[in-house]
Amino acid sequence: MSGIHTSQSLSQTAPAYAKAEAGTAVFDQYFRVYACNAIFRAQFGRFNQEPIGQLLETLFPGLQEVDLYQEAQQSDYFVFPASRFMLEFSFLYGPNQAFTGGTLTLNNIPPEVIIASSVSNNNPVGANYWPEESYLAAETYLSGNRQPGKDGKQPLLEHAALQAAQKQLLEYENRLKLASQAARIGIWEWDLKDQHVYWNDFKYEQTELTPRTFFGTYHDVVNLIHPEDFPLVKKAIKAAIRQKTALTVNFRIVLEDASVRYINSRGITYYNEAGQPTKISGISKDFTSKAEADTQLAETQFLLQQVTDAMPDTLYLLDLKEKKTLYTNRSIAGTLGYTPQELNQMGLSLVNLILHAEDQKKIAEWEERLMRAKENEVIQTEYRIQHKNGDWRWINTRERVFKREATGKPLQVIGLAKDISDEKAALHELRSKTRLLNGILSHLPIAVWRIDQQGLIREAMGAGLQMNNLEGLKGENYFELFPELKEVLSQVLAGNTRSFLKQSDKNGERKYKQNYFYYDLESQQAVGFCLDVTELKQTQEQLKAQADFTQNLIDNSIDGIFAFDQNGQINAWNRVMEARYPLKKEHAIGKHLSEVTTALNLYEEADSYLQVLNGKTIRHQNKYCFYWNGYLDAVVVPLFDADKQVAGGIAFLHDVTERVKLEQERTRLKLRRQKEILNAILETQEEERRRIAESLHNGVGQILYATKLNLELLQGQIDPRNNELITLSGQISGLLNEAIKDTRAVSFELVPVILRDFGLQRALLALKQKFFKAPFDLYFHFEGLEKPLKKEYETAIYRIIQELLNNVIKHAEATEVHVHLTKTGRKIMITVEDNGRGFNHKDPDSWVNGIGLSSIHNRVKLFNGTLNINSQAGKGTIIEIDLKLS
Repeated sequence: MSGIHTSQSLSQTAPAYAKAEAGTAVFDQYFRVYACNAIFRAQFGRFNQEPIGQLLETLFPGLQEVDLYQEAQQSDYFVFPASRFMLEFSFLYGPNQAFTGGTLTLNNIPPEVIIASSVSNNNPVGANYWPEESYLAAETYLSGNRQPGKDGKQPLLEHAALQAAQKQLLEYENRLKLASQAARIGIWEWDLKDQHVYWNDFKYEQTELTPRTFFGTYHDVVNLIHPEDFPLVKKAIKAAIRQKTALTVNFRIVLEDASVRYINSRGITYYNEAGQPTKISGISKDFTSKAEADTQLAETQFLLQQVTDAMPDTLYLLDLKEKKTLYTNRSIAGTLGYTPQELNQMGLSLVNLILHAEDQKKIAEWEERLMRAKENEVIQTEYRIQHKNGDWRWINTRERVFKREATGKPLQVIGLAKDISDEKAALHELRSKTRLLNGILSHLPIAVWRIDQQGLIREAMGAGLQMNNLEGLKGENYFELFPELKEVLSQVLAGNTRSFLKQSDKNGERKYKQNYFYYDLESQQAVGFCLDVTELKQTQEQLKAQADFTQNLIDNSIDGIFAFDQNGQINAWNRVMEARYPLKKEHAIGKHLSEVTTALNLYEEADSYLQVLNGKTIRHQNKYCFYWNGYLDAVVVPLFDADKQVAGGIAFLHDVTERVKLEQERTRLKLRRQKEILNAILETQEEERRRIAESLHNGVGQILYATKLNLELLQGQIDPRNNELITLSGQISGLLNEAIKDTRAVSFELVPVILRDFGLQRALLALKQKFFKAPFDLYFHFEGLEKPLKKEYETAIYRIIQELLNNVIKHAEATEVHVHLTKTGRKIMITVEDNGRGFNHKDPDSWVNGIGLSSIHNRVKLFNGTLNINSQAGKGTIIEIDLKLS
């Protein structure tokens, strides 16, 4: 539990306090009571306890929770809740503001509680109990008026002491008023019953309102509070009332000019005997300046944090005593790969772990330099540190002592760390290039000149000088030595760049010098390079002669020839290619092979030709080409350099159109011959079928029928009593009927007369009747067969469907079969689909390779048709046949 500090007594701001009877006591600087009125004494008389001379914390044990002396040092007014009444302290001070004591007032003690009985005896007043009965009806107010009690005793408080206390209290209230005005503290009280709010004068000043514009209602106060803060204020008030704790809340108020002020409000809630809250009293402090200053400070800190985080270098603060990193910005993650949190956990010991072994000795040197460092002296160090990913980084640090101990010993170090790995690498590369350049100048036929504006040679070096007997020219005039180059050099000294090839004859031999001059802005001189390229020039001329010869051979070839380098760029395109393709040589050279083949719709060739770059030889035979209007044989071979590495490829395209046409003609003749033989075989088979069918019908069939008639005549002459003979004759008659029926069926299968007389559709429907005893339901679907087909087509289709249905009976174990026969234009489509057990048609042992399907294949081939089988085990079979009508 805590007390509440205010700058004015509650009786000053709440008129109800002035009317209430209260016990009052005066205490010294040791918080010992040395005077009190009768009402105060009445609270302790029941326990035979005299308050005079007692410490306040003895009379009120709850005060042990607070430091009254500290409260007196902070404020001259303090309120402390003690069970069912409030202890209101007014602290008094002597010369030099020394604490001398004060007065204590018991507030909110209802008169009926003083007179009536209460809970139990032998309980201290500071607890949650009251005396069983009161010994005084009511003695007096602080005005000092004496009235006798029930026992006729006079008040024990001396009149002089009471007058002195009242005088001090009046002085205190005046000082309190001045103090509240000086401290700019507003004092308020909220009556929870009538919802009225009482303010002191400074509260009007805080809100810039007047008694004429503020009527003191709860809604007037709510309208002042910033809408965003009202839920917070409401929640804090409810919590203080419910938990019976002090109210403390910060919020904003909006003035009439729309300006915003920040308010800190504190208060305490008062309750009646039933425990119901009756009012809240408190103080308000305007802390707008502090809030704005805090906001500005936060913005400044945020800006500083943004600046440090945006720095490319790592900013850090080290504690040498604790050996840990106190601060580092985010750049440390890029420099070392470790987060600031990881660095804080590992401390400075991390440096020893990731520092390069050759740089370990720099740690001791660094510490010694820090010890000797003067004020604001910057210490630079370079060392290598291993990044978290394993890479080694060069780091440059600039540090100075940030804080020292009283002895002057460095305590904290602030520094900047910069990753100079790229700079180190660049410097290393520069040194390498310098060594390389010196090596080149020392061993190659190169001469380097540096010439000033007057033409004087300021520097000359390189092995080329010695080879051309030009040593010792430093200080000579370049214009005089080489007058033919004066104009060129003048242009370079004017800020231009010039490159030229100079020819000369020496001892009957032609020499070539390649010269390159540029203007150096820094030295304002001309820098020139002279390279003897005689051998290179001679080699180029030889290569050019060879290239011309090769190009002449390529251009005069009867084949199309093109070549490409290791990158797929075309570097040769002969005349035949120009003649055959709509792409000139100048447009083809330099293009990638994929671009050319795309433009000429040769996608497959591009993919295969590029395989040559892997060392493969590609061959295409009899490939049709639109642009050649014929067929080509293409050979693409890789070209290898001196190291046997693929350097490119060359393609030869040979026209084989005549050869392909001859082969196609021979093939057509061969196929036609095969079709004629096959057709003859099938016609012979059909003719043989007709002959056998006629023999069965006219020969065997007639004999069987005649035998059946004779048997019937014989049966009429058998003795009716000879049952055995009658039974035997009946069996013979049945066998004859079956033989006659089978003979007719075989004859029908060999030559379906209905096909010849009524056409394909009627014959197939009759075939359906033949399969009425089959273990499956058969469905026919016809489309486009309104007109009859040629007899050979109808016969072939009939035989194909007949053979397929026989195969279903033998192998499929189907319950349903659908036959689709469709004629579209000059095309016949046959589809036979069943729901049988299916098969693997790629298996050489399956029925698909039997005689029946072979016959179907032959018939399909005869009519330039196609056959497709789609079957899976357990999922049935679909056979599709397409025939072309001539």
